[in-house]
Amino acid sequence: PCQKVLTGHSGSVYAVKLTKEGDQICSGSEDGSIKLWDVESGKCNLTMTGHDGTVNAVDISNDGLVV
Repeated sequence: PCQKVLTGHSGSVYAVKLTKEGDQICSGSEDGSIKLWDVESGKCNLTMTGHDGTVNAVDISNDGLVV
Protein backbone atom coordinates (compact mmCIF):
# COMPACT_ATOMS: atom_id res chain seq x y z
CA PRO A 1 0.00 0.00 0.00
CA CYS A 2 0.99 3.63 -0.51
CA GLN A 3 2.78 5.32 2.36
CA LYS A 4 2.15 8.83 1.04
CA VAL A 5 0.52 10.41 -1.99
CA LEU A 6 2.31 13.49 -3.29
CA THR A 7 -0.17 15.91 -4.84
CA GLY A 8 0.66 19.14 -6.58
CA HIS A 9 1.29 18.62 -10.29
CA SER A 10 -1.59 19.60 -12.58
CA GLY A 11 -0.67 16.94 -15.14
CA SER A 12 0.61 13.38 -15.26
CA VAL A 13 4.05 12.71 -13.80
CA TYR A 14 6.54 11.20 -16.28
CA ALA A 15 9.80 11.35 -14.32
CA VAL A 16 10.80 10.61 -10.72
CA LYS A 17 14.23 10.50 -9.06
CA LEU A 18 15.15 9.81 -5.44
CA THR A 19 18.17 11.63 -4.01
CA LYS A 20 21.24 9.62 -3.05
CA GLU A 21 20.45 10.21 0.65
CA GLY A 22 16.85 9.12 0.11
CA ASP A 23 15.41 12.21 1.77
CA GLN A 24 14.01 14.00 -1.31
CA ILE A 25 12.15 13.08 -4.47
CA CYS A 26 12.31 15.07 -7.69
CA SER A 27 9.36 14.78 -10.09
CA GLY A 28 8.74 16.07 -13.61
CA SER A 29 5.31 16.46 -15.15
CA GLU A 30 3.43 17.11 -18.36
CA ASP A 31 2.44 20.45 -16.79
CA GLY A 32 6.02 21.60 -17.49
CA SER A 33 7.06 21.78 -13.84
CA ILE A 34 9.66 20.04 -11.70
CA LYS A 35 8.98 19.62 -8.00
CA LEU A 36 11.28 18.69 -5.14
CA TRP A 37 9.54 16.82 -2.32
CA ASP A 38 10.50 15.94 1.25
CA VAL A 39 10.14 12.15 1.59
CA GLU A 40 9.23 12.13 5.28
CA SER A 41 6.62 14.90 5.30
CA GLY A 42 5.42 14.64 1.69
CA LYS A 43 5.67 18.44 1.43
CA CYS A 44 6.74 20.11 -1.81
CA ASN A 45 9.77 22.26 -0.96
CA LEU A 46 10.43 23.70 -4.42
CA THR A 47 8.59 24.11 -7.72
CA MET A 48 10.49 25.00 -10.88
CA THR A 49 8.49 26.20 -13.88
CA GLY A 50 9.27 27.51 -17.33
CA HIS A 51 9.48 24.43 -19.53
CA ASP A 52 7.52 24.73 -22.77
CA GLY A 53 6.28 21.16 -22.62
CA THR A 54 6.32 17.90 -20.73
CA VAL A 55 9.27 17.15 -18.45
CA ASN A 56 10.19 13.60 -19.46
CA ALA A 57 13.35 13.15 -17.38
CA VAL A 58 14.89 14.49 -14.18
CA ASP A 59 18.24 13.92 -12.50
CA ILE A 60 19.97 15.13 -9.35
CA SER A 61 23.69 15.67 -8.89
CA ASN A 62 25.44 13.40 -6.37
CA ASP A 63 25.76 16.27 -3.90
CA GLY A 64 22.03 17.04 -4.25
CA LEU A 65 22.64 20.68 -5.19
CA VAL A 66 21.79 20.58 -8.89
CA VAL A 67 18.52 19.30 -10.39
